[in-house]
Amino acid sequence: MTAHEIFAGLSPAEAHSVFETLHEINKPAYKGALQLTASRRRLRPVFLERKPRVERHAWMQAALAQPVNEDLGLEILQNWLLSAHRPMLGDFLTACGFQHEDGLIDEIPAQPAREVVDAAVNAIAEKYPASAVKVYLNLFQPQGPEAWPDLDALLVIDPRLALNRA
Repeated sequence: MTAHEIFAGLSPAEAHSVFETLHEINKPAYKGALQLTASRRRLRPVFLERKPRVERHAWMQAALAQPVNEDLGLEILQNWLLSAHRPMLGDFLTACGFQHEDGLIDEIPAQPAREVVDAAVNAIAEKYPASAVKVYLNLFQPQGPEAWPDLDALLVIDPRLALNRA
């Protein structure tokens, strides 16, 4: 999935959690999302900063759910995952049997056996917050011929992983 589709599929509470975490641990990424939202609404950032965070974050989510803001949305999600949930990335890759460097790989390898994918998904779903697992796996899933069909099926049928689809 694309970043804007992920933002569109998150519940308001999940998106609020993403932005709250960014506000705490990655202020530059948070500020970028805030400034983008303000510019898209033709407002000064200070206007948004004065709004209650829940309302501000709803506006930020709406802005990042637009295809035109794909690049910033992807950057926000990557920053959030790498800042707050890096151990989960490494645990998933290790469970799939892949070599990685602190949760990072250069290229997404071919899909391992279905049992391995199922076990890796279950392992991180039991250990990490549901919203982080959901975002990571939807973002991780390659597009096109490199796609993992078994992961793709899980993302649709497993309620722990499915995003709200309009």
